Amino acid sequence: MIACEAEQKIRELAYEKWERSGKPESECEKFWLEAEHEYLAQHPNDAECFKDSRDIEEASKESFPASDPPFWNSSTA
Repeated sequence: MIACEAEQKIRELAYEKWERSGKPESECEKFWLEAEHEYLAQHPNDAECFKDSRDIEEASKESFPASDPPFWNSSTA
């Protein structure tokens, strides 16, 4: 199974979990992670499909923001 197919299955499972829980607005990530964990427990060979995207996501979180905002005060304006 390619990553897109695995991701679609996880998306469907997460949506089902979200619907069964009454569609709470603030818990989308929770349902995604639960679905991903459940799916990958049943399909361990598909875990490798997500490795690269997780590495990129983690690196982007670690490097955000890329720089501090420019310094401004009333005397420089």
